[in-house]
Amino acid sequence: MLHPAIAHIVQQGVPMASIGVNNYLLTLPQTRQVLQALLRLQTAVLGGDVYLISDGQLICTYDNWYCEPHPHEIMENFAIRSNKVTEEKIKYFTKIHKPADALFALVIASKD
Repeated sequence: MLHPAIAHIVQQGVPMASIGVNNYLLTLPQTRQVLQALLRLQTAVLGGDVYLISDGQLICTYDNWYCEPHPHEIMENFAIRSNKVTEEKIKYFTKIHKPADALFALVIASKD
């Protein structure tokens, strides 16, 4: 379950239920808002997928990334590192795709 501060932003995204996925696609500004909130909450991003929206249709780019914790890495450090990895990947993908057309589905670590 997402922290309310994150859920509020994520639920403003595009639902992925139409393609059988229980997640939301976020715009670049929404993604950055979530990343900032995750840093404050010391929660890691495990990875993500990149989609495009064209004529109202979702298009999977098959671009994705992942980040795994290093052995013995504490959650705070993993959260910081995974956030940096995600920012780097987003910068890369927005060079390939128009930022206004790119949507991101984040996989967020559970705090359980």
